[in-house]
Amino acid sequence: MANQDYEIQWSTDDNRLLETGSVTLLLSSGESIRQVWSSIITPENRPDRVSAVFKKFPRNGQVVTASVSAFKFNKNGMSYTWEGW
Repeated sequence: MANQDYEIQWSTDDNRLLETGSVTLLLSSGESIRQVWSSIITPENRPDRVSAVFKKFPRNGQVVTASVSAFKFNKNGMSYTWEGW
């Protein structure tokens, strides 16, 4: 399975990372599925470092280039890898 138009936005809210994103999944049949999500990410095991790490996120945003692998499906799950710079 391939993907296109992968977009993700992160913002911070004190001790949480707020994520919104979307991607178009390209099926081998030629059909496509548009996936849209939002999530709240809270780091585990290091509450003392959370606010210090999140303060490094730029308030005005930042452009990031990412390479996303093909999505892999396994029963009820989906996984992929990405590298960003």
